[in-house]
Amino acid sequence: RLDPSQRVTTLSGGQAQLVSVLRALIIDPRLLILDEPFAALDYERTIQLRETLTTIADRLSLTVLCISHDLDEALALGHQVVFLSRPPTRVVEVLPVGLPFPR
Repeated sequence: RLDPSQRVTTLSGGQAQLVSVLRALIIDPRLLILDEPFAALDYERTIQLRETLTTIADRLSLTVLCISHDLDEALALGHQVVFLSRPPTRVVEVLPVGLPFPR
């Protein structure tokens, strides 16, 4: 839980990531692009923020494009996973994820 009186510089990595996502959501976007959003977090915080992000995206009917090298993360968050080749970059495969949420 975030304490409103807490300075940004004293936030944990997970809290800082959550603040970044919340800042992006303030403008009520239809698309949220996240690049390695949980890369610097411990496993427990990653799981917690994945669930939070999924809930927020669902409630706001928000499209989220998550760029990740972590296949577990892609499968946990995505409706589909797009695999890219090395440069020159091209789409190699698009894999639908047919698992129900929450995952």
